[in-house]
Amino acid sequence: VYLIESKKALILSISLIISILSISNLQAQENVDSLEAVLPKTVGADRMETAYVLFRGYLDQDQKKALSYAQMAYQEAVALKDTLRIIRAGNARGYVNLQLGKFSEALADFEYILPLTLKVPKDNQELARKYLQQRKFILNNLSLTHMRSADYGKSLDAQLESLKLREQEK
Repeated sequence: VYLIESKKALILSISLIISILSISNLQAQENVDSLEAVLPKTVGADRMETAYVLFRGYLDQDQKKALSYAQMAYQEAVALKDTLRIIRAGNARGYVNLQLGKFSEALADFEYILPLTLKVPKDNQELARKYLQQRKFILNNLSLTHMRSADYGKSLDAQLESLKLREQEK
């Protein structure tokens, strides 16, 4: 009897978790849909940030759409001449290319934006922290790209540089 009750409780728990996840996914899709409706009305930094949020929203479900939004965010960031946004959007574009198996495109993105992370404003510590954080993300993504391209030496170099940065923060 106890075993039967335990199985019923387990099935009920699993059903509840699936229901919660379904509701959560439905709400997330509604958010993405509403952002897509707003996107054509946005300009400048708002357009860049909306496209970036859409990139993140599609990353797990439709990588080609995620790539198009990452590209849009990148183009907006370049038009704004906003280095930090260029870095974030370039990293996003590179990451989707990595996930799609487009290693040469991913490497090109990461290698182009990595030096931009060194152009840290000296007078703003919060902004400098954001640049450093992006540098670590890019180094990790660069390492993954080199690893998946079977260039293990370059992968290790990028990981070690990222590790040095993390140790310096302590």
